[in-house]
Amino acid sequence: MGATASSVSIANSTNDIWYCHVGWESSIIDTFSPPDGNTDGVITAISKIEPNNLDERLQTVVGDYLEIKNYKKILPNSYHKWDGYALSWIRQGTCVRVAIERPNQVRVDTLLMYRIFSGPTIGSNNRYDIKYWLDNNKGNYLTRLQDFPSNA
Repeated sequence: MGATASSVSIANSTNDIWYCHVGWESSIIDTFSPPDGNTDGVITAISKIEPNNLDERLQTVVGDYLEIKNYKKILPNSYHKWDGYALSWIRQGTCVRVAIERPNQVRVDTLLMYRIFSGPTIGSNNRYDIKYWLDNNKGNYLTRLQDFPSNA
């Protein structure tokens, strides 16, 4: 961390695994598609999983995709800290979780944490909690469902 830097962290006090990224403001759709409009996003990555392997492959496939996009895996009751920001720098947190909704359907939840700030003083950290944002209707929240063809 530089001499004039502060940090921002996102805590996960939920029971689910979340993947989060802190950066410039973007839309929810950016999580699912890259800027060129191609659909090679989270939904496309999920759609490539065989339905009979859904339970064991879901977190791996989505996690691998999001880690390529610089998202950090945040386990339940854990947090991740992003360092090196200017003081009180406005940022956005984007957090994604995936879960099996039904045998042939996956749910992708995306939470946009608008206007989060890095710490106000040198070496300080502002911490934001996913559960707090969900429970208090902060930010934008989107749920998408991905169906899989039946093997029957």
